[in-house]
Amino acid sequence: MELNKRTIRYFETVLEGSVTKEESADIIVPDMFPDILRIVDTSGLSVVKDKNARDGAAEVFGMVRATVLYVPEGARGLRKMDVSLPFSHVFEGRNVGPDCKVTAKVSLLSAEARTMNPRKVQVAVSVQLEVSVFGAQDWTVCEGVQDPAEASVQTRVDAQSAYMPVALRDKVFSVVDEMEIPGSRPAASEILKADVKLLTQDVKPIGNKLVLKGAAVAKVLYLGDGALASVEQELPFSQILEMERLEDGCDCAVDLTLTGLDMELRAGLSGESRLISVSLQIDAQARASMDHKIMALADAYSTSYDLLPEFHAVEVSHLLDKSTRRQAVREMVEAGQPVHSVMDAQVFLGPVQTLEEENRVILRTDALLKVIYIGEDQEYYALSRRLPVEYSLEAPAGSRCRAAAQVAAEVLAGATHEGIEARFSVDFDVMVTQPSHFSAVGAINVDLNSPKDHANRPSVVLRRCQLGETLWDIAKKHNTTCADIARANALEEKEELSQGRLLLIPRRR
Repeated sequence: MELNKRTIRYFETVLEGSVTKEESADIIVPDMFPDILRIVDTSGLSVVKDKNARDGAAEVFGMVRATVLYVPEGARGLRKMDVSLPFSHVFEGRNVGPDCKVTAKVSLLSAEARTMNPRKVQVAVSVQLEVSVFGAQDWTVCEGVQDPAEASVQTRVDAQSAYMPVALRDKVFSVVDEMEIPGSRPAASEILKADVKLLTQDVKPIGNKLVLKGAAVAKVLYLGDGALASVEQELPFSQILEMERLEDGCDCAVDLTLTGLDMELRAGLSGESRLISVSLQIDAQARASMDHKIMALADAYSTSYDLLPEFHAVEVSHLLDKSTRRQAVREMVEAGQPVHSVMDAQVFLGPVQTLEEENRVILRTDALLKVIYIGEDQEYYALSRRLPVEYSLEAPAGSRCRAAAQVAAEVLAGATHEGIEARFSVDFDVMVTQPSHFSAVGAINVDLNSPKDHANRPSVVLRRCQLGETLWDIAKKHNTTCADIARANALEEKEELSQGRLLLIPRRR
């Protein structure tokens, strides 16, 4: 029997993985640098250099650019040393193939350094690497029978909703801009360290194009007039991504990942270095998802012939919530000594953990706060503290919650008589879905040469409704139609039946 079929092209998640990678390297102090007296701070910037899929696995390669700041022997101020620590990982999955699309995210969890001798330092970093691998799939949904009257076929079609990715696109692009050091701050003689935060500000589908507007918030700690200073600036950018299968109503999101960074001091007309040239390489990982409204053929029978429907189980997800939840953090941190002033503050976030409670989900992450400050003795010091961050939201029982976290705005830290007061906000990007299972008809077999025999059936049956029974259940059992029973009992076809209700069941002629 011919069925009305609809094919939906979507992307199935064939592999998801997360791993913590730890890498270390030794740095030898350059000959022109003085010996190390004390390490003050270790920081880093993580980038994804490449990602690919092959048969049975997805590979991700990246690098952490770590910076060590130290106080030299016999001198004041700070010196810096840089080291690059490569990392890679292979995520194995039997359903992964070379045509799959890979999205990757890397987060720096920690960066530490210890002195092995006055001329040698060991640097250790920890990164969280997360990947999702998608494979293109075709889902054929049977929505009905082409000619139901031919075999007196009765059909039940149920409305379903399925939220799924329908388009994916990667685009690597460059942002070249300049940061200007204001006149109120000293000119720069050396860049000590840099931090870049990528923000997606607006994503809008127009036809088969995705218009992305975002910004890179760059913060630079530099040496100027023999002292530390910092400058922070937002560098806006926009991109257009060509994406097939974009439709009206698509829910579009873009994850931004840093793949490269270069910064260089430039002198202005005055001869002072008040310009910082910035070159960024960014990977925009775009995903368009859609909540498909589906009419699926759930059951069928014939009043004239024996039908053999072939059923198959289907699992879909309904989108319940997709939003960003902000949690403000304010913490007083003891420094162990009087603090004169704070020079720099950074926050590194760990992976998000989800704890399910009754009708609620608790989102948790660890925030590693690192602060460089000047003590009352005018020497440079640093402290680091891990601060738990939580957010609670409502979620129905059985739902699935996925969340990612990022530092939402500038990290503020100031000296107080109790130590250092730190303030920052964490944005949790949340998606809550509800899985649903149903049975659908995939094919129907019928023998039109063997009609049913109605000769011995009674003309009218009188029966009471059982608990949970529907008009469809009764009509199918008695080889009649919902419309015939509804007419005989002055009912609406979609009316719910109460337990014990008496119904007349006419014979189908």
